[in-house]
Amino acid sequence: SEEDFAGDKALYSFIKTMIEMNRHEDFLCNFSSRALSELYDRMPGYKCRIGCGLHFGWAIEGAIGSNKKIDASYISPHVNMSETLEGLTKEYGVSILMSEPFYDLLSPQAAA
Repeated sequence: SEEDFAGDKALYSFIKTMIEMNRHEDFLCNFSSRALSELYDRMPGYKCRIGCGLHFGWAIEGAIGSNKKIDASYISPHVNMSETLEGLTKEYGVSILMSEPFYDLLSPQAAA
């Protein structure tokens, strides 16, 4: 069924996004030449990177803000786990970290 490949599709979407970001890094860092020069002066070898923490679980979505601005927020221990995994990508020097519950969603082919 369609749900059998939910983990595979989620993993694919993150990998595809990361590939596209690497292919178009010049667009992501579309600063003025002066600002780009200042950036490289402050951080030689600067490179745009993204880290993804993949986890599976429930979350509650809610709108927070004021009459002038409203943002969506997601609250649950599972959201916190994804955030923790994302933070650990920096420590481990990897682009993606996934939890065991997420890994268990993957098909045998994707998990291999």
